[in-house]
Amino acid sequence: MRRALTLLLACAAGLAAGPPAAADWLVTRDGESVETEGSWTVRDGLVIFRLPGGALASMRAGDVDLAASRAATESAARAEAAPEPEPEPPALPIRRPTAATGKRGLVITDADVRHVDPATEQQTAEGEEPERPRLQVTSWSEQPPAEGADGVLIVGRLANTSPHAVLSTTLGVRLLDADGEELASAFAELSATSLPPGTSANFVARFPGVFTYADVAFEPDGFLVASQSGPEPSVPGAAARSGGRR
Repeated sequence: MRRALTLLLACAAGLAAGPPAAADWLVTRDGESVETEGSWTVRDGLVIFRLPGGALASMRAGDVDLAASRAATESAARAEAAPEPEPEPPALPIRRPTAATGKRGLVITDADVRHVDPATEQQTAEGEEPERPRLQVTSWSEQPPAEGADGVLIVGRLANTSPHAVLSTTLGVRLLDADGEELASAFAELSATSLPPGTSANFVARFPGVFTYADVAFEPDGFLVASQSGPEPSVPGAAARSGGRR
């Protein structure tokens, strides 16, 4: 212990009683804190206490700040009696549009979402296929590339033939040889990626360095927003293949 902390171990028959359950604290004039086993007493100029483990000890009363010791003991008792705070639930992640896109976030209300009828759910679970909305390439053709460019240029029109709006629409285009093997693939450039029911968008697919092919396959996709009274929603875009070069 420091200079001001003088511990005198002794066997005192009058203080041999068992230690109380609670622990107290002594604070010296030098600012040291000493934990005691049970309460401490002041007698004949000495502060008498038990160390953790039960050993009897004493300290000169002049070396102990009794007021600070009482305050430290009361503070420890309050902290021990206080209930532990319940952990806060984890915060849910919030997705916001990034500054780089410069786009507003999509807001979907309860009126935009279909509420599934339990009877319809049961029919679907039993194997009955609900109506599946689809994106469909309604027309396409090969166009000569722009001046100074080479390769194949496929243009056409992609329609939303379902009764639901389709967002984040994409169109994969694959050029195939006579055996159905892929020669090249690309994502088409769409004039619109949000298609309300019954609307369509123009598309352009570029294949630089490709000069011949036998067939074209289209793979539309997107995020479906089902209407409240519409059929069971599903991801649109079953792969479709053209009937040959046009």
